[in-house]
Formats: sequence, C-alpha cells, structure tokens
Amino acid sequence: MISARDFVDLASWEKKDDGTIVQAGTGIEWEEMPPKKGFVRGCNHPSGVVCVPLGEKETKLIYVVSTYSYMRLLFVEAMMEG
Repeated sequence: MISARDFVDLASWEKKDDGTIVQAGTGIEWEEMPPKKGFVRGCNHPSGVVCVPLGEKETKLIYVVSTYSYMRLLFVEAMMEG
C-alpha cells in the first residue's frame, strides 16, 4: 500500500507577448505548511512546461525537468527574483 502524501510547491507562470506560456514549479519547505500527521511529505523536483503556439490549431509542448537536487536552490532563487 502506498502512504498518503502531501506536497508544498512554489509555482509560477507567465504568458509572453508571442502567446508562449511558461510554467515552472518546485517543491519547497515552508514553515507555515508543516508536515501533517498521517501523511508523508512528498518532494517535487524543479520542473516546468513551455507551450509555444505554432498556429491556430497547433501547439508545441516542451516539458522541462531536473532531478539534480542542488538545482532546487538556484531554481527557487530565480523564481523569487521574478
């Protein structure tokens, strides 16, 4: 049996002038959301999606993921800077 899990993520998105949508997120530790009894705190690594419009009925979808844990700090800092 898989244990119940909860996650705390920092996420951001932006729509560019050309219609491209960029979404990014990563799991974070946040003292205002401590782990809950009965749940295992899950961890999402930095990831994102880029949706690039290619025409009226076509979109290019790019999925970005990083499994390197040292990248998390750099990723969160970049998101916080805007």
